[in-house]
Amino acid sequence: MRIENGENAGLESLKSLASVFEINIKDSDKKEDIEQIRKEESYIQNLKGFYKLFTIAILSLVLPFIVALNDSENWNFFYGYCCLGELY
Repeated sequence: MRIENGENAGLESLKSLASVFEINIKDSDKKEDIEQIRKEESYIQNLKGFYKLFTIAILSLVLPFIVALNDSENWNFFYGYCCLGELY
């Protein structure tokens, strides 16, 4: 009844269904699933961190470029910031 309502099935229900469909189930699948979920969450956090740093790097190049476009005297500032790694 719980399965029909969309709730989680108990172990006995899973075993019964497995025997009807002639498949094997493991009791340790949940531990493996939890470990896989943790690995995926860690990967996603690392990916988010990469994109945050990537965004900061792009903005640190784009903002001085915009400033340099607005006033031609600022090209020295952009060149020094971008290529030499230091400010004039």
